[in-house]
Amino acid sequence: MGRLMFSRGGGEALRFESGSHRYTVYQAISSSWGEKAGVGVYRNGEQIANYRCRGGFWVTLETERLKREGIDQEEEPFDMPQ
Repeated sequence: MGRLMFSRGGGEALRFESGSHRYTVYQAISSSWGEKAGVGVYRNGEQIANYRCRGGFWVTLETERLKREGIDQEEEPFDMPQ
């Protein structure tokens, strides 16, 4: 789990792995480009897919709840999937 910080915006991301794939669920908002939310899919460190949510995001990742469940914030930087 990580927080995203932008000029006049921000967001959150949650990462998990399965086999050789890493998945990043993200949501972010910026005054420059609006809302973005989706799932980035990576294999061996390379992005192979980005599935964007249709109609914006409607569920928050509830950072505080995830912390209570033992999911810690990552220090690794997050790049918004393209």
